[in-house]
Amino acid sequence: MKHSRCRRLLYLSRIVAMIGFAIALAAPSPSNAAEIKVLTTRAMNHVLTELAGAFERGSGHKVTLILAPPPRS
Repeated sequence: MKHSRCRRLLYLSRIVAMIGFAIALAAPSPSNAAEIKVLTTRAMNHVLTELAGAFERGSGHKVTLILAPPPRS
């Protein structure tokens, strides 16, 4: 009877420890925001401006678009 009680206590303590680790890992932590530079042409500027805005709001990273002339063939 006593052996069964110790096993149950050990089992419950493991569950509590796993839940604690899960909460610690899931908690948001501050991260360093990066600056991402994208070299693009005018043709893609409008689309990338919208995508960059959504990405910045979701990730917190800053996106800088650099316009370049298209390559000559």
